[in-house]
Amino acid sequence: MSLIHTARTAQHLAVRALAAYGLAHPLTLALLAAASTAAAQAWDRGHPYTRSTPPPAQNGPLVADSPHSLYIAAIRASAEHLRRCSICTRTTICPTGQRLLAAYFERRAAYRAQRGAPAPGEQPYADAVRAYRLHLLTCAACTPAVHCDPGAALHAAMEAHRGR
Repeated sequence: MSLIHTARTAQHLAVRALAAYGLAHPLTLALLAAASTAAAQAWDRGHPYTRSTPPPAQNGPLVADSPHSLYIAAIRASAEHLRRCSICTRTTICPTGQRLLAAYFERRAAYRAQRGAPAPGEQPYADAVRAYRLHLLTCAACTPAVHCDPGAALHAAMEAHRGR
């Protein structure tokens, strides 16, 4: 694996841990340290930052009303709200948070439809696996071997769709 690929992977994992557990969690801190170390090693070996991030022209222009830009805006709005709202937790979401999450899912579906990705429900096993993995990332009581009640239900749903 190239150094830049290692750095990108470490950064991706660190961002996922940050979103799931917050900045003070030891796993997040360890992954952030690993990401910065990998990026420094890539830099020291002569891989400049400008080569690791393609210029915007290669990614296409960002159109203000495109499904992608609306999807990204919904992600940012819901994440910002969840970070600042004193009511929203893992199990309780305030009405504003519910509205923002509904907009997020709506815009995600529009973006996926534009890309030609299957709609949710068209791939029940893949959808069940995603839901189960997301639950494992966000539930403090669950491990791959031991599940809380919602985790057990998601695991059972995933197993029910396996091989269909």
